Amino acid sequence: MNTSLLGKFSNAQELLEYFKFDKPPVNVRKICRNLGISIAFVNFDEHDKREGVDISGMLYVRKEQEQATIYVRIEDSYSRQTFTIAHELGHYILHCPLGASNTFVSLRGSRSVQETEANRFAAELLMPEQWIHNELYFFPSVSRLSKIFCVSEEAMRIRLESLGLYHVE
Repeated sequence: MNTSLLGKFSNAQELLEYFKFDKPPVNVRKICRNLGISIAFVNFDEHDKREGVDISGMLYVRKEQEQATIYVRIEDSYSRQTFTIAHELGHYILHCPLGASNTFVSLRGSRSVQETEANRFAAELLMPEQWIHNELYFFPSVSRLSKIFCVSEEAMRIRLESLGLYHVE
């Protein structure tokens, strides 16, 4: 991990500004690389069957070795993987105290406070409100916007709804 950047960010906007992103799409893989967070693509199927769950991603932070890894379901689409990475990055920024070891397992459909906060962080990182307003004028469709922002149509629809803008289609 890049320890000089630990604790520097408290929200998605600060990450966008620090890494100089000013238009879509946001490269969360590059952000993770620059923060020293590893990304591993894995098959959760055996674990899911054994435990009766549906894991989309996981963040593992190991204090002793100053190491963080985001695990992402390999079978998911690129846009779904991108959202999962941004979501786990949200856990890292919002929920990991400096110097602490933590593990966050993200189950599909979970509605816990921390999962909701990580989802909001991911949406704000990948689809900042001002950028959506800028693009919406030219491309007033969920399908087109999702391609511009490299997110799923479902993620774009939810983001537009949260901003009170889902009347575009």
